[in-house]
Amino acid sequence: MRIILVITAMGCGGAERRLAWLGNQLSRRGHHVGLRVLDGSESFFDLDQRVDTRFLAEDHPREAFTLRRFTRRPAWLRQQIVAERPDVVLSFIDVANVITLLAARPLDVPVVVAERVHPPAHRIPPHYAMLRRWFYPAAKGVVVQTEATARWARRWLQSDRVAMIPNPVVPPPASTGDVVRDRVPSDGGVMVAMGRLELQKGFDLLLAAFALVADDHPEWRLVILGEGPERAALEQVIHESGLAERVMLPGVSKTPEDWLRACDLFVLSSRYEGFPNALGEAMACGVPVVSFDCPVGPGEIITDGEDGLLVPAGDVSALAAAMRRLIDDPDEAARMADRAARVVERYGEAAVAARWEELLLSAAMGWDDPGGGRA
Repeated sequence: MRIILVITAMGCGGAERRLAWLGNQLSRRGHHVGLRVLDGSESFFDLDQRVDTRFLAEDHPREAFTLRRFTRRPAWLRQQIVAERPDVVLSFIDVANVITLLAARPLDVPVVVAERVHPPAHRIPPHYAMLRRWFYPAAKGVVVQTEATARWARRWLQSDRVAMIPNPVVPPPASTGDVVRDRVPSDGGVMVAMGRLELQKGFDLLLAAFALVADDHPEWRLVILGEGPERAALEQVIHESGLAERVMLPGVSKTPEDWLRACDLFVLSSRYEGFPNALGEAMACGVPVVSFDCPVGPGEIITDGEDGLLVPAGDVSALAAAMRRLIDDPDEAARMADRAARVVERYGEAAVAARWEELLLSAAMGWDDPGGGRA
């Protein structure tokens, strides 16, 4: 099967990580995989050498958003599809999905689109929101990551061509975390959070919760991994809160498992999610976790009180109380960490890859119900 994968950019986010993973998996299963990237000129993640990767920027230098750029991206992608003659095209993330459906509209090629967050909670530019409403019904399948989003999508599209495929939770490579731990100036506990530094991830809320815990636990440190537009604002909050010696923003890590294996607690503070990769990775590393029960994802991954703690979305006091609970009771934290590691049994790599492969094969064969990903 010849497959084209499409995404806006191949930065360091969770969606990009999972698209790189999927491209590698499909290539290793014997499919011819092409990756087409609408912005940027390189991939943060390692791709199998058999994945044919091309960037729009290689043919056209990146420019500010203009009507010309708006039309150039689908035109370039259409050229790529015509030249490649794929059996199926899979696009990741809302804006890229719209561009892909626009590009493929005059062509006889099935398109599957994947949403990576919960659309009702995530705003996109109004013109893309309008085009998404118009063009999504033309997709052979719409893939989401949780049952909650699947229910919404079926109502929104008035269609059963919605498949739910969660992200894989991959057993982390062996790592002691010693090198990372040496970078954290602490003789006490270390809590870690991870994600793009943007409003969605709620790191401002995490800092407020950590400030409530910090005085009672001066030996604890907080590390927030990631990069993004909110860095300056977060640094200002850290300075104004007197936490400069207690909080680290080391940027992006290509080996986040080193940090996760070294930490004592993982916290997810997102305002909304799709399927939070960082949460699954932390649990797979055997780390006790605390999370907002935000829309959507954490509530389908964590069993509250068994393999982690869920608190009401956006409730800073409740988040601080849950953090304090596991800090003060290391035995409970250890029990939850042991159960958390079993997440890999529910979201195994081979099973998730097989569901993607079956769905794409179904779409390529022209089936109206790509059932490989249905729960």
